[in-house]
Amino acid sequence: MEKQKPASAPRLPFRRLVDPKLQGELIELAFLHKAVSLGFAVAKPYGDSERYDFIVDYRDNIDRKLLRVQVKSTALLHQGCYRIWCAHSRTRYSRTPYSRRQIDFLVAYIMPENAWYVFPVAVIGVRTCIKLFTQHQKTKSRYEQFREAWHLMSDPLEQVGKPASFPEQSAGEGARSTQPSLGQ
Repeated sequence: MEKQKPASAPRLPFRRLVDPKLQGELIELAFLHKAVSLGFAVAKPYGDSERYDFIVDYRDNIDRKLLRVQVKSTALLHQGCYRIWCAHSRTRYSRTPYSRRQIDFLVAYIMPENAWYVFPVAVIGVRTCIKLFTQHQKTKSRYEQFREAWHLMSDPLEQVGKPASFPEQSAGEGARSTQPSLGQ
């Protein structure tokens, strides 16, 4: 009789079949498609020296604003959660969280869930990592309010919420940067 492996997360066909750079490019295309289909005008800056991946233009009757958007993705379930890195690398061993001077939104795509999370940079604060628990109703992430929250990018008054309304960081929620960050 063959020895069976213990039950674990099902192997997904997209899990690390492509290198991270190609995965990022594919997710950027998916973001572009999603944002345009929702009525946003989207532009991609030339090169990759800025901290943001896209410029999103929203229009309403009162105002027009360009938003800087960083796009992240993951397909790996780690200890019951999906981790989204909310930081850029300064050195090989150091990550610095994004600041309000660098981006306006971080948009995260969870590949196995086919779910987008739209985070105003104020929600991220000094976190370098956000953990999203999406598997069980009991352990749903405190960030579920940002799942498919595209309206935050189209309503400037909604995204400038009161700081008290944003989730607080709990111990182990995400590593804090050891490097100081400008603009926070």
